[in-house]
Amino acid sequence: MKFKKQYQWIAVLGFFFIILFGVFIRFERINGQTMEKSLMNEEFVIISKYKYGIRIPFINNLIFNTGKPDRGELLAFHYPLLQDIPVSKKPIIISRCVGLPGDTLRITEKHIFISKDTFIEPVNIQWKYRMFIDKNNFTHDFLAEHKINEGGRVNDVGLYDFPLTKSQFEKLKFDKRVSGLRVLKSKMNHRKQKIFPSSPYFAFTSDNFGPVVVPLKGWTIPINIRNIGLYDRIISQYEGNTLKTNYEQVFINGEEAFSYTFKKNYYFVLDDNRDFAEDSRHWGFLPEDHIIGETHQF
Repeated sequence: MKFKKQYQWIAVLGFFFIILFGVFIRFERINGQTMEKSLMNEEFVIISKYKYGIRIPFINNLIFNTGKPDRGELLAFHYPLLQDIPVSKKPIIISRCVGLPGDTLRITEKHIFISKDTFIEPVNIQWKYRMFIDKNNFTHDFLAEHKINEGGRVNDVGLYDFPLTKSQFEKLKFDKRVSGLRVLKSKMNHRKQKIFPSSPYFAFTSDNFGPVVVPLKGWTIPINIRNIGLYDRIISQYEGNTLKTNYEQVFINGEEAFSYTFKKNYYFVLDDNRDFAEDSRHWGFLPEDHIIGETHQF
């Protein structure tokens, strides 16, 4: 009888932890530098899975909606590019929500605009800077003083590339050991940069992107051979249609199409380490059913 009660308590605790970690929260470890300095590599974070809805554990199907992501929030989501595997089996990525469904988003000279408003950046946003410093001054103490832990040498004559926050940049400007410091700008070569969309009709870069409208559920858009590159993955991969194109026409489910109505909401995310990123500028819009929850530091 005593052992039976113990097994009952173990079963109750097991059920409690399944519900807790399957439905409400999840712990995850950061893997990579795409969110530094906001989230550091190897740092553990907690994901509030209930923030955006209650989902069936392990299969990620939404059963109860509790809210929507907002601009500036850190989203945990399943990496959307992988095909032919269930959403819940895709790797988990963390990035910052910038564009909401229906937003018109544009990036101009690294500055983000939502409609006509400037997006307020977090303080830990990093850009890649090129620094000139004599090798005799480039020491471990120099790196530690300025809290630089990424990047490195470009050549042997004192050029270095580092991701820096605005506060690091302001401090380095007045360091007499540094003889030159400037922010690097992306070149107009979207194929080399692997910038979304992969289409000859768009020439976006990571610094100058858009304008694009983030797809909204129920929103109907005109489609043609010139703009289909923005939406082909949504239509075929995320929303389960067959899509074919030729040099002049677009066919959806075997019929020529001139418009399309979205079945889901989508979001646009950016990594805080902007020039060492793998975000929506590179793979496109984030489907709502790939989102797990909001990310918090311990």
